[in-house]
Amino acid sequence: MTFCTLDIDYRYIKSIDWSFELSQEHSFLAGKWLDFKTNNPLIFDVDCPRNEYPGHYFDEVIPLFSKAMIEQFRLAGIDNFQLFPAVLVNRSEKVKWDDYFALNVLGIIDSVDMEASISSTLMPGDMDDGIPPLVDFSKMVIDPSKVKGALMFRELRSPEVIVFDYKVVDYLKKNKPPEGWRIKVKKLESKN
Repeated sequence: MTFCTLDIDYRYIKSIDWSFELSQEHSFLAGKWLDFKTNNPLIFDVDCPRNEYPGHYFDEVIPLFSKAMIEQFRLAGIDNFQLFPAVLVNRSEKVKWDDYFALNVLGIIDSVDMEASISSTLMPGDMDDGIPPLVDFSKMVIDPSKVKGALMFRELRSPEVIVFDYKVVDYLKKNKPPEGWRIKVKKLESKN
């Protein structure tokens, strides 16, 4: 089995930022259902020019996906997510794109083979107490036996990382829009 992460293709957008507040209980990094409602879309400021489509994915703490990419996720079999309407705005050029969603990944998995991976500890923890250490991986090796068939999840020790089964990337390649998905794919190693 092969796994990967997705990244922004910075040829199309240089910066993205949000101008709203979320409480700690509404963390998109926890892998849990978020119980908050909003009547308005979440606003994200971008520097994308008026004549350019910003892209389909932004790997921020609050990940953003285009409606088109989310539709492809559903068709590929991914259903472990919660969506919040979002709008990208370039205030200086007075343009907005409203076909986006902030995506909350439901599911956090202890998926890494720590003996085969290389990491540095950012914050200590104690797995016996249910608090994993927070780590930065320079080499992440996924143990497929821990994943149990999940197509998308957050990694327990590095929850800002969303891991995808490479089957999803194969599906996206077969169903790409004319402009492409405008993402970079980083393959991860897997334990044999």
